[in-house]
Amino acid sequence: MLTTAMESLSTVDLADAQLERISLLVKELAGIHLDSGKKDLVKARLNKRLRKLGMRSFDQYIDYVERAPEAESTAMLDAISTNLTSFFRESNHFDYLADRVLPAIAGRGGRRLRIWSAGCSTGEEPYSIGIT
Repeated sequence: MLTTAMESLSTVDLADAQLERISLLVKELAGIHLDSGKKDLVKARLNKRLRKLGMRSFDQYIDYVERAPEAESTAMLDAISTNLTSFFRESNHFDYLADRVLPAIAGRGGRRLRIWSAGCSTGEEPYSIGIT
């Protein structure tokens, strides 16, 4: 019984070719670009979907998403994307902005600095940039 419980919590490995298939699906469905640096994130987040659906491989899951109802495509995108916003989320980014970027451009003749915050949800990230 313990072995069965442990197997259900185990993670399925994600091959580069499988990541490529998932990346193409995500790009096609939502316009989100997933590069190879996101492999561990994709593996961790989608392993939860595999466990919930009782699947043992990413190939099985990808085939399912490609032919499944829209609900699973949405579930996959929700799992992959970060659905969290807060002030100064990922504080090391704001530290880098304050400690490295802003001092490097200080004194450049008073030119306006524009920073784009893509996918800023409810606005905490751009306000955090402004506060920084």
